[in-house]
Amino acid sequence: MRDITGDGFARPKRKPRKYITLKYLKRIDACESARMRFQDLFGNRTTIAQVVKVLHQEGHGGWEGWLLAEADTSIVEAMLAEGANVNAGGGWALTWLMQSRYLLRCIARMEFLLKQGARIFRGNFYKQDARWLNNLRKRVTAESKIMKRSPAGGRRQGADLWASPSV
Repeated sequence: MRDITGDGFARPKRKPRKYITLKYLKRIDACESARMRFQDLFGNRTTIAQVVKVLHQEGHGGWEGWLLAEADTSIVEAMLAEGANVNAGGGWALTWLMQSRYLLRCIARMEFLLKQGARIFRGNFYKQDARWLNNLRKRVTAESKIMKRSPAGGRRQGADLWASPSV
């Protein structure tokens, strides 16, 4: 078992995804224009590498960010391996996640994208959301440093970075 998203939950190791289908885009509620463009270019199925390449060529940063926010983790990992930009379109991935209705999945994905180098573009968020995201980024960074320094590779005893501050 390995921790895919960095959210602390062990998941079985899966085969990396290589393909993305029109049916999958419909299942995750991709917009009609994105699905039509996908069908025009690729038909019903193509490689994730081709999708990333076309998104970059055509300058669809919003679509790329949306996919990074909404797709399954295996697809996101494959997209990043193929050169997807976590800051595409001025940080659309984090923007879409802040609007997500699935808060726990949203936080785990945000942590994952922040570890991959996602930046917070303040113009995309309300002031309080930008502050919240910035605090999340700081905690993820601090936790990464502790993980590297720890002799066992895990969290040091007593270091609970996710605890709420005492008043």
